[in-house]
Amino acid sequence: MLKDLRDLPDGAVVEADLCIIGAGAAGITMARRLRGMGVSVCLLESGGFDFEPRSQDLYKGGLAGLPYWDLDVVRLRTFGGATMHWAGMCAPLMPHDFDRRAHIPDSGWPISYDDVARYYPEAHEICQLGPMRYDLADWLPENLRLPSLARILHRVYQYSPPVRFGDAFREDLVSAKDVEILLHSNVTGIDMADDGASVSGLRLATLEGKTATARAKRYVLACGGIENPRLLLASRGVHPDGVGNAHGNVGRYFMEHYELWPVQVSMTAPKDRVQSYFGFNSDSLYLMPSFVLEPAVQADLGVANGGLILDSAAYHEDATGFVAVRRLLNALRTGDFGEAAASLPLILSDLDDVVEGTWRKLNGQRYRPRADERQEVRVKIYGEQVPNPDSRVLLGEERDALGQPRAVLDWRLSALDRHTAVTSTRVVGEGLAGEGAGRARLADWVEEGGWPDSLQGAMHHMGTTRMSASARTGVVDPDCRVHGVENLYVAGCSVFPTAGYANPTLTIVAMALRLADHLASRMTTAAAPVNLARD
Repeated sequence: MLKDLRDLPDGAVVEADLCIIGAGAAGITMARRLRGMGVSVCLLESGGFDFEPRSQDLYKGGLAGLPYWDLDVVRLRTFGGATMHWAGMCAPLMPHDFDRRAHIPDSGWPISYDDVARYYPEAHEICQLGPMRYDLADWLPENLRLPSLARILHRVYQYSPPVRFGDAFREDLVSAKDVEILLHSNVTGIDMADDGASVSGLRLATLEGKTATARAKRYVLACGGIENPRLLLASRGVHPDGVGNAHGNVGRYFMEHYELWPVQVSMTAPKDRVQSYFGFNSDSLYLMPSFVLEPAVQADLGVANGGLILDSAAYHEDATGFVAVRRLLNALRTGDFGEAAASLPLILSDLDDVVEGTWRKLNGQRYRPRADERQEVRVKIYGEQVPNPDSRVLLGEERDALGQPRAVLDWRLSALDRHTAVTSTRVVGEGLAGEGAGRARLADWVEEGGWPDSLQGAMHHMGTTRMSASARTGVVDPDCRVHGVENLYVAGCSVFPTAGYANPTLTIVAMALRLADHLASRMTTAAAPVNLARD
C-alpha cells in the first residue's frame, strides 16, 4: 500500500506493529522480509520516488576535521536511498573482521561472523550478485593471473548491476497488504515514555507544514550513518543528551573507507596479462580483483584491513586504443562517467589499435598490445579506518527547513590509519617487484608526512551507533536494540563496530534480514491493518 503524508489530514495518527524510518537498502529489505509474517509494517520515507531539491536540502550540514564531501551529495533523500546512486561494488566481511584485534583499539563485534554469514547467500540474491566466491583463482584462468604474492590474498569485489532498490522492489511493497509506504514523512523527533525506557511515538512533518504522529509496538531507525545519530541526538524531550546516549557514544566512532594511492608501480608484466587486474567481466558479472593482506600478516605488521587494487585511471596516456574501449564499456556499465569521458580521447587518438583489437576479438584471437608498452599504475587502498571516538557526528547550530539542527561531521583519521595505508600498499608493491611483475616506488607525500590532498572518503558512513555488549561501549546491543530502550532498534552500517575492507551494502542487507527475523520471532500478535486516516 502507498500513501503520501501530504495527502492525509493534519494531525493524523499512523499506526502499525512496526515502524521503519528510512526506505534505503536496510529499510526496504526489512519491509520485504516481513511480508506475510503477521506483522503490519509502516515504512516512512522522507522523500518521494524522484529526486526533489527541497527534500535533499535537509541533508545539508557542516564539516569539521578532514576535508570531506558535502553532506547533501553523499546520500539521496528519496525512496531507495543511497542505492539509487551506488556503483554496486560488493564483498562480504572477513571472519577476522569480527574478532577482537589486539593492535586495533575498540575492535571486536559482540556477534560472530557466522551470525551474519548465514544471511549472505540471500543478500547476494537481493543484490543480484554471482556465486559466493571471492577468491580470484575461482574467476581468472591461470594464464591471466599475476604470480601468487607472499603474505597476500588475491580477492575480488563483485559488482551488482547495480540494483536500485527503490525501483526494483517498489511494486513488492506497494502491492503488499501488510506494508504501508508513507512518502514525504520526515521524522522530526522520537517521543519517549516518561520513564525513558521505551518509545511512545514519532513526530512527523512535511515540508508544507503538515504534521502527524506515528505509533507502533517497535521502531527501527534506518536512515544511515549520519541521520541515525542526528535524530537520536536531537530527540531530547526525556533524555537531555539524546536517546541512547547515556554514555556519550551516539555519533562517535564515525568510520569511512578512506581512499589513497601511496605506491606507484611500473608494470613489467605483459599488458594483456595485467589488464584483467583493472576489472573484468565473467558472463554478465563485473569483477574487480583486489589484494588483501593475510590476517596474520595484518596482526604482525600492526595494520587494519584494506582492499588494494591496481588503479590505472590516472595513467590513460600509457593505454592503447583498444584497452581504452574496454575501459569505456566497463565505465558505462558501472556508471563511472568520468572514466568514460577520459577514455574517449584515447580511443580517437589510437584508432589503428581499436581496429586491430576489435578484429582479433571478433575472430577469437587474443589481443596483443605493442611490445614496447609498459603500464604505470598506482596501488590504491580502500582502507579500513580504525574505530576512533573523536571521529564523530555532532549537532550544529544551523537548522533546516523543519527546524531541526543540521548535522556536523568531524572526520578524523589516526596515525594507525596512515600506517595501514602506507604499509599495506608497500607490501603489495614489494610483492609485485619480487615476482618480477613491476617496479614499485612510494608517492612523494609518503615521505613528506601528513595526508595528501588526494585523500577522500568512499561515502560509507559506519560506526556512529555501534554495536556492543555494554551500553558503556556502544549504542545498540547484539540484536541491534538501543541500549536501555526496549522497543527501538537501528539498522544499517551505523551499527558496525569495525569496517573491514568490504563495501558495506552487502552486509547491510544481510544484517537487515537478520534483524527482520529477530523482530518477527518476537512480534507474535496478529497484524492489524495499518490505519493512516485517524485524526
